[in-house]
Amino acid sequence: MFAFAGLWQHCKPATGQLIQSFTMLTTTANAFMQDIHNSKLRMPVVVSAEDYATWLDAGASFQQINTIINQSQNTDFQSHVVSNVIYKQHKITNSPDAQKPINTESIDNQSKLIFE
Repeated sequence: MFAFAGLWQHCKPATGQLIQSFTMLTTTANAFMQDIHNSKLRMPVVVSAEDYATWLDAGASFQQINTIINQSQNTDFQSHVVSNVIYKQHKITNSPDAQKPINTESIDNQSKLIFE
């Protein structure tokens, strides 16, 4: 299990309205992510479960945080092709079906017919 590293802050300026903000941290893409996110060559900073407490510790040292960020490069991801339903407008795409691997053999065969 892992989480993406982020920073969160809230403040209440003179207007009195509470402002909450959040950002995800990114780092240089590892070899796996370079193929996926190839135009920006970046990836989210990944925090492994054993580092959650350190990441959330306001007293953590720069060295401890930097170690967590650098360890993101060693994250072992896996990927698979999913349905293009996630790109369809006006459809509910937040479903388990959108994450299921699809058979790429039929796609490969179709592209061979078209492009060869």
